[in-house]
Amino acid sequence: MTQPIVNAINLAELASHYSMAPFEQRLSSLIEQTLCDLKKRERKGTTLVSSLMVWVVLALTMRRDLNSRAVLNGMVSGWRWLSCALPKDLVAEGAISHARRRVGVEVFRQLFYRVIVTFQPIPTDFHPWMSVAFDGSTGTMPDSESNRTQFGKSNNQRKGGLILNCDG
Repeated sequence: MTQPIVNAINLAELASHYSMAPFEQRLSSLIEQTLCDLKKRERKGTTLVSSLMVWVVLALTMRRDLNSRAVLNGMVSGWRWLSCALPKDLVAEGAISHARRRVGVEVFRQLFYRVIVTFQPIPTDFHPWMSVAFDGSTGTMPDSESNRTQFGKSNNQRKGGLILNCDG
């Protein structure tokens, strides 16, 4: 992350210094390159500049439980203590939706393709499939002969219909 502006009084001043640290190393240059290639650079007089809007949209995908103004407020809340000049309501109602339309879908489409070409192959870890995310979901499948043949039987299954007692 670049050095924050201590005396920022609006989002436009803060935008060039904003990043989401875990993603910054991989995404910052791709975002800038994509915006430049699509001629979606910053417009003078615009509070929600294109680069900040990309980060806002990415944050919205992670915080779907919040509205867009709350997400934006959370993104910049860490800088509020540096400069009490940032207003409580950073943008007017509807400003984020308008700015998202202005940035357009193509920026995110291009960014997606630029990110996925950087991925390394992932080895399979369960038969011909690979695990890429875990979300706590569970599922069941029938205990049929064909499923046991295809997938095997878990090591924690009951033997002989009895639950094994590990205490001896």
